[in-house]
Amino acid sequence: MTLLQTRTVRNKVLQLLVRLYTNLSTPDYTNMCQCHIYLNEPQTVVNILNKLISGNEEEQLMVFQICFDVYESATQHFIDHVMEGLGVKPRKPAPAEEGGEKESGEEGMEVDKPADEPVKTVAQDSAIDKKKEQVASILNGEVPITLKSQFLIRKSSSDMLVLKNCKDSSRNAVCHTATVIANSFMHA
Repeated sequence: MTLLQTRTVRNKVLQLLVRLYTNLSTPDYTNMCQCHIYLNEPQTVVNILNKLISGNEEEQLMVFQICFDVYESATQHFIDHVMEGLGVKPRKPAPAEEGGEKESGEEGMEVDKPADEPVKTVAQDSAIDKKKEQVASILNGEVPITLKSQFLIRKSSSDMLVLKNCKDSSRNAVCHTATVIANSFMHA
C-alpha cells in the first residue's frame, strides 16, 4: 500500500475502496478484508467471514484465503478479536509437556458450541463448527507454520550425510565452527 501521511485521508481512501469492492458484480472480499485490517475493524471482517462460511464451496474457500491473509498481515490483537467474533477461543501457545491438556481443552470447546446455537439443524451446525475449527487453526498459525515448515523441508537441498560426517570428524573448535557455518549455508 502506498504511504499516506494523514490518517484521516488514508481512512477515507480505504473506506472508499471498501465501497468500490462491495459494489462490484462479484464483491472482492479479499481486498475488502485487507482494507478492514488497515482500518482496524475486526467486527466487519467477522461479519464477512460469517456470511461466507455458510455459503457455497467457492465462498468457503474464500474464507480460508481471507484467514491466511489476516494471519499474515494483521496484528495478534486483531486476530484475537476476529476469533472471538467467530465464537472460537484463541489458543495460547502451550509448553511441550502440556500438549495433552491443550487437546482436552479443545474437545471441551467442541462440546460447548452446539449448545450455544440450537436454532440450526445438526448437520448444518456441525459443518459450520468444523469450518470454524479450520478457520481457528489457520488464525492460530498452526496451518501456516506447518505449511511453511513442510515447504522448507521439501525444498532443502542440503546433504545431511555430509554434515553428519563433518560433525563426527571435527573435534576442535575451528572445525566445529566451520561445520556450523556450512550447516547454515546449506539450509539457507
